[in-house]
Amino acid sequence: MNCKILLDSILIRIWCYGQSFSVGSGYVYHTWDRYFPNPDKRWGISDQRWKLATWTPKDAQPDPARWQLFDLQSDPGEQTNLAKEHPEVVSRLRKAFTDWFTDVTKGVEYRPIAIPVGHPEEDRVTIQPSWATWTGKQVNYTFDGYDWDTIDGWREPGEKATWRLDVLQPGRYILQLRYGCRPLDAGGVLRISCGQSSFDYKVRSTTTADQFERFRAGELVLKKGEAVLQAEVVSAPGRELMRLNQLYLKRITP
Repeated sequence: MNCKILLDSILIRIWCYGQSFSVGSGYVYHTWDRYFPNPDKRWGISDQRWKLATWTPKDAQPDPARWQLFDLQSDPGEQTNLAKEHPEVVSRLRKAFTDWFTDVTKGVEYRPIAIPVGHPEEDRVTIQPSWATWTGKQVNYTFDGYDWDTIDGWREPGEKATWRLDVLQPGRYILQLRYGCRPLDAGGVLRISCGQSSFDYKVRSTTTADQFERFRAGELVLKKGEAVLQAEVVSAPGRELMRLNQLYLKRITP
């Protein structure tokens, strides 16, 4: 049976009929740090009755005082934190989570995978901000929804985002950018490069920084094999270069 269907059917039975279940360890685990998984910042665990979870703000340090424990049987809306009233449940669930985390991350390297580009059956590839690695004091990745994430804040020369590519077919590729940029911030320059091919793009304004538009930025000549696509700030006259929402690569010639 499909694992997702099995899990959904379990949750439906719990929510609708109050039935118990026994699959694997009896726990459901959650962690939200995609590229740099850790057991302390954003995590959760639940069993048939209890849920223990925490969410550490971006610039804060992990703190057990932020842990929240909910009784899912009497409080399915998760309104009342019972961590202080049931320290033994907190300890049990926390240990179960860290044991699981240690087991599933042992020997695993976490980094974005190489994005296939130039597949014969898909001539255009959409590249997401969440697949990037970013460098710089001001550059930031913001997640506001599954189709509403951006690389933003970048304005210092040299700040950049990079993506690993796996170029299946060499040739010339058109690159388009989808982004938002306040009129006051327009006019900055973004350098796009991959291997020996590069171009500079002058950022145009959109209505607001959060209203994205798609622009043709330029062309790259890509060689077959793994490569690194880089977007680097050359100059930015305003408070940020742009809020980059997506990139598109389309092969046009061999």
